[in-house]
Amino acid sequence: MRRLRTKANCPICKEEDETVAHRFRYCKLTKQVLQELEVTLSNRNTENDWNKWLVTELGNKSSQLYVTTAVAFWAIWFSRNKFIHEGILSKAQEIASFVRNYTIEISQTEGITEFLQRNKNDTWRPRPPEGDQVKANFDASFQKLLKRATGGVIIRNNEGL
Repeated sequence: MRRLRTKANCPICKEEDETVAHRFRYCKLTKQVLQELEVTLSNRNTENDWNKWLVTELGNKSSQLYVTTAVAFWAIWFSRNKFIHEGILSKAQEIASFVRNYTIEISQTEGITEFLQRNKNDTWRPRPPEGDQVKANFDASFQKLLKRATGGVIIRNNEGL
């Protein structure tokens, strides 16, 4: 069951009020994760508005560092929620390891996408089945932590019904 927080201080470091700026700029866990990933935040970016700060911060990074920083912030936020709702606190090294692995997966996916786009055959189009045949498409998903699976099947004839 989810709990309502009554204290405003950071649940991780307990040093300052938990704000978005604190979570992604000043919290010890964030600093440790970014240090593990060799990502540095600009000391010159003194923007107080979180959205403007983030745009400036990410805009100054190379493509790879942009992705790494964005994934790191996502993982840090996920870790924070996991601690609040499940009482499980991830270590900076664990979060950094996840970020490294996830960014590798992203880069591999980008390579596949680039390959497919380079070798795209513009004349190929999906075709409906012929005559009285039907075409079935199936997709499934499994969420290990929730121990939940879902699946779906779409079956269509040559008229798309």
